[in-house]
Amino acid sequence: MKHNKNLGLEGLRGLACMAVMIGHFSYVFHPYLASLFRPVPFSIKPSAFERLVSIPPLTLAYSADAAVSIFFVMSGCVLTTKFFMAKEIPALQSAAAKRYIRLGLPSFASIFLAWILWRSGAIYTAHANEIGVAGWVSGWYAGPFMFIDVFIDGLAGAPLFARTALNPALWTIQVELIGSIVLFAIISLFGKRPILLILWFMFFANIFGLQSPNVLFYISFLAGAILNIAQPWLNRNQVASLVAFSLGIFCVAYNQQAMFDILRMLPLPNLKPVGPDFNDNPDLLWHTVGSILLVAGVIGSRRLSAIIGSRIPVFLGKISFSIYVIHVPILASVGLRVAAAAQLAGLKYEQSVALAFVAYAMAVVGGAILFERWVDAPSIRLANRMANRTARVEKLQGQSIAPWQ
Repeated sequence: MKHNKNLGLEGLRGLACMAVMIGHFSYVFHPYLASLFRPVPFSIKPSAFERLVSIPPLTLAYSADAAVSIFFVMSGCVLTTKFFMAKEIPALQSAAAKRYIRLGLPSFASIFLAWILWRSGAIYTAHANEIGVAGWVSGWYAGPFMFIDVFIDGLAGAPLFARTALNPALWTIQVELIGSIVLFAIISLFGKRPILLILWFMFFANIFGLQSPNVLFYISFLAGAILNIAQPWLNRNQVASLVAFSLGIFCVAYNQQAMFDILRMLPLPNLKPVGPDFNDNPDLLWHTVGSILLVAGVIGSRRLSAIIGSRIPVFLGKISFSIYVIHVPILASVGLRVAAAAQLAGLKYEQSVALAFVAYAMAVVGGAILFERWVDAPSIRLANRMANRTARVEKLQGQSIAPWQ
């Protein structure tokens, strides 16, 4: 059964990816902005620009962690839509068969790109302290990296073990792969028994999340899948969808600022010793809650879906995976090098950062357009062919088995 792509979700994916791209640039060049989301044991004095952009909701533009939570919820929703429409297990089998190729090949290509940039000397993180960026940046791409590392990290390290020295952003690929495969398996086994489905998924989420708040990464997939069931109700109740979206925005924007003290007053679950203590990472909890509500609002509200599903966000959604997998190597090369060159030419720090951002954004978006055409789209086609071939083989095997066997 064919279904139309939800342009609202495609647009939301594009906007979330831009938040990741802008966020990582901001944390490198403006460490104070990173401290809004992750507390540091020392005081960072903000510049005038940092004080300006630290006013909510402007913080949403660079809330990278929250954007990742949105990705996980959307993955759970989109990957199971066909199943909930057709109620057919083959839809899950097809999605599972192509998941590794879909995620793995673009990740491998981005790691190969990062290795080329490092090997050629384009990566400029060794000069981070001279530029005046965050101190931890000099730890990126310290090396040495051998050519074999491209294959080890690209084909197994990133998708299976979150080994991401050549491209730090790819830690999410492991969560995407494991979370989606576990979701497909549990729904296939217990799709008609919701209580068992939830209990078994929570069991595996607790294992893969190491009994820490990271279980929320995996729970996001289940929550996204359940939104497919809730969508008809959300479509009938437009006000509820708008309320969900509004609350989602507030929770997704959660950071260390005083305006979110109302959320910090709420007691959070502590499931030790059998599960996580969510007080260890309240940011992740509220970002996850907000992401679920945000996606619910977009799939439920026709007005919101039309706005977010407009041309530019949808275009960004189309190239979002490409943006995600290439932006860190480009930041570590183009971004830092342009800033260094600008300062060498006599520009002040803020001016050099502005120039670096323009060059970085152009390089990432331009590179993503090419990457999507020559790497991402072919990976999708190959994954679809592999899934179709697997389905045909299973069908033939099924026909060859006698009914009494």
